[in-house]
Amino acid sequence: MTEADLRARFAEVGADWELSQSILTRLNDGTLNPPAVMVAEFPPLDGKQILDLRGDGPWSVSRSKAEIALLQLFPEEDPGVILGKNTGQTVLLDGPTLESFGLRLSQITAFGILNGGMATSYTDTKKNQALGAGLYSIYKNDLEQMAMQNEGLPKGLTPAFVQEDGSPGPTYLELKIRVLCQINLAAKKAGFSGPGLQLFQMTSHSTQEKLKQALASYESIPSLVDLLPHSPGFLNQTPTAIQNLVGTFTSGKDGHPRKFFTIKKDGRELPYALPGGHGQNFRVLRTVYTNLQKAGYRYAYLGNVDNLGYLPSLKGMALLALSGAPAAFDFAFKTPVDVKGGVLYRELSGNLNCADIGVAIRADQVAAAEKSGTPVLFNCATGLFDLNRLIADLDRITAVLPVRLSDQDKDVGRYTQAEQVTWEVIGLLDHPLIFGIEKSQRFLAAKLLIDCLLTSGLHWDDPRFDQPDLAPFRALSAGLNAGLTALLEGPFGYRAEGKHWIPLSEPEISRRITAGGWSFLSV
Repeated sequence: MTEADLRARFAEVGADWELSQSILTRLNDGTLNPPAVMVAEFPPLDGKQILDLRGDGPWSVSRSKAEIALLQLFPEEDPGVILGKNTGQTVLLDGPTLESFGLRLSQITAFGILNGGMATSYTDTKKNQALGAGLYSIYKNDLEQMAMQNEGLPKGLTPAFVQEDGSPGPTYLELKIRVLCQINLAAKKAGFSGPGLQLFQMTSHSTQEKLKQALASYESIPSLVDLLPHSPGFLNQTPTAIQNLVGTFTSGKDGHPRKFFTIKKDGRELPYALPGGHGQNFRVLRTVYTNLQKAGYRYAYLGNVDNLGYLPSLKGMALLALSGAPAAFDFAFKTPVDVKGGVLYRELSGNLNCADIGVAIRADQVAAAEKSGTPVLFNCATGLFDLNRLIADLDRITAVLPVRLSDQDKDVGRYTQAEQVTWEVIGLLDHPLIFGIEKSQRFLAAKLLIDCLLTSGLHWDDPRFDQPDLAPFRALSAGLNAGLTALLEGPFGYRAEGKHWIPLSEPEISRRITAGGWSFLSV
């Protein structure tokens, strides 16, 4: 195949030829050298920069920083309304106070979804056996059936959980939209003004059309139709930027120089292209961020669509605003199923950063820390940014965010993938906050389809779970399912009827807010 033919086929699959070629060139000439991860420690919660967001507090904030922030946000108001009248250097604020302030801030906050690609890892047979053949055997039939049903779909449009009778539940995207609309409804009832909690997204060429069609169809589905008047705009006009794909490369095990990895499709040889990591959002979403800022938004969430617990945190919004920090990121204590993602570490310089297991940091290094009794904080792929400061820093971030390489062995073959990881931005920011969160509330992520089935609480009566090596997974499944139940009964606004979860109507949700406030929306 000539270079001209290959270039044309890159365009055909929606891949960025120039970017892919530049990475391949640097890969072959040895100049693609992402910085090594040097770990000084895996830090604990410290109550200063790494805050425990669990429970009802109280939380300590600097009075001087909070006053500056409040005067910038609401210059005509007395900061003492939020902070009280005492003159101490620090102020203690409880959960309800922060939630009320966070609800107000929600109306100048945008909620961004990183949609990713076509869930290649999610349904991959080899990947779903990573937790062991025994666990895989319990869910084998479910995995095969769901893999067929969801083939070719973006992960956000796959079921977020499975109903007790085995039928598919609502999609990840559908559930997130319900929460945004409910928060806007609660804010209106509280008299808080602003453009309103707004959805925005990053898609790829492989997902854009399906997501566009889904958002248009969501305008009329029963779970959303009566809540959509509380959305700032029509779903089919959701601010969106399309991320070009990046070519993959032959594995280093298959010889040098590297070439583009290709696959046969319909008798033709095509480049196998994938999203180049969510870290590209800082380049791809630049115009979206700028337009949101112009529309009056001051904060922007960013997170992965496949995390059921990735929802606006009212307490988190309040603490970020009052601290004056540039951003805040969610981390939970690592569990055995957290095998794909990043961990928090402190660099030798003293700065905090995040490194992906197996890509930027060795899995055995993390395992050794856990074995020694050191708690490891696992990245929940959730960030909340001060939008003004993020936009001012975009040029630097896009220039220095590392490109990481990972070797993959999947059903399509063996290849090397190049990605930029969003959460390595932590190491580029000036004293960002870290929120230690409850995994069962804010990190119910399905990196793999088997995670979704564990969270759904299926097959606990299977006798294979009685085996010593599988019993911990039954307990883990029960904990994840309890978190799912709390989210469904709380911010998602569902009720259980028989073996199904049924969405509450807008009048039911409205009465719920009037009777009990909005605390059920905060996670």
